[in-house]
Amino acid sequence: MKTLFILPLIILCISFTSCLDDDDAVNFFYEGLPIATAELPEELVKDSTYTIKVSYFRPTSCHLFEGFDYQKNRNERTISAIALVSEATTCETYEEPREEETSFKFLVGTESSYIFKFWQGRATDGSSKFLIIEVPTAEAKVKN
Repeated sequence: MKTLFILPLIILCISFTSCLDDDDAVNFFYEGLPIATAELPEELVKDSTYTIKVSYFRPTSCHLFEGFDYQKNRNERTISAIALVSEATTCETYEEPREEETSFKFLVGTESSYIFKFWQGRATDGSSKFLIIEVPTAEAKVKN
């Protein structure tokens, strides 16, 4: 008889405690950061790896650089800087977005050229704006 009373009591207690809103964790979401500049060489040598430097705009202290969204389509590379944005109430909004730098590695394949499209935000009509840079490739020089 005791187990018939204790089991429903346990279930009732669990259901009440699972509804409590005592989560103190700060929520976050991901957001694109406009890329200001990109440094690329005038020519890329096939089968070589390059460090591509980019600068991006950070609008608040709660926007923390997380990495890049990188999409490939034939010889086209679309790159967006991604921020992890904290929903904390202690964020500082900068008068002017801060320009910060980072980089990523790029391995040159067999394409004759690469078109890099760096996401720069949205136009007034809502369409994406891009900094577009085309870089030709060359064969590696053979050492004698």
